[in-house]
Amino acid sequence: MIFLLSNPFTGILHEALVLLNQYATQWLPLPPSISSYSVAIVTIALLVKVVTYPLTAAQQRSMRKMAEIQPKIRELQELHKDDREKFAQAQMELFRTAGVNPFGGCLPLVLQLVVLFGLYQAINRLQVEGVLAGQRFLWLPDLSLCEPNPFCRPELALLPGAIPVLIVVMVASQMLYQRYLTPPSTDPQAQAMAQTMKYMPLIFAFVFITLPSGLVLYYTAFNLISIAQYLLIDRRLNPPVAQPAASAPSTATPTVSRKETRNDIVQSRRQRRKGTGN
Repeated sequence: MIFLLSNPFTGILHEALVLLNQYATQWLPLPPSISSYSVAIVTIALLVKVVTYPLTAAQQRSMRKMAEIQPKIRELQELHKDDREKFAQAQMELFRTAGVNPFGGCLPLVLQLVVLFGLYQAINRLQVEGVLAGQRFLWLPDLSLCEPNPFCRPELALLPGAIPVLIVVMVASQMLYQRYLTPPSTDPQAQAMAQTMKYMPLIFAFVFITLPSGLVLYYTAFNLISIAQYLLIDRRLNPPVAQPAASAPSTATPTVSRKETRNDIVQSRRQRRKGTGN
């Protein structure tokens, strides 16, 4: 936790935001409702997903292998149902032989938290410097302030009822991505963990509802890009199988050999001669 609060990435992310903001201001014809800093924040989310792509792909391959060995895990549970220690040893051996890393998702999660805390501090630094004030994104009037909602600055709301639309999208996207990342498992510990993780998006919503909307924008873009990246990797791991084309019924006229034709002609002449003789 101390490492996250004294984040070494804060300075890097601060300089990256300033640099990307300059590029967006110079090269992109942005409408008044989309500020250059909002483009910079979304670009940071895209760059983080590009950099962590190898880790995400490895995590997804490990998840797929984990789903494939679930029948074997159930067999081990039946075999060692009275000895949890032997079951744990046999399960770890199965993971080793199958090339499954049960902790493969930890490193991407840690990196995600490090960047999230670093970006929070970078946004606060920009707010203190006064450069983020008035930077808007669609219905968000100021990226340095919370998204207007009934619990935080409702007087700034541009939408009726001060509904925090971005936070709703963030929660929905996180739930969907979490559903992709939680394959069905027969392991009681994995099931308990999955049950606990179901409530994480709601906890995030409670925390983010008073944080700068620029951070909510980053995390929402991060979730949406993660979903697209997951579907892309899943398509590569499971390429669609081409269905064999159905053979059309044959309409060709059956061929008749010359020998058969000659025999028919000879036989027909014999019958005519017999008829003439009678």
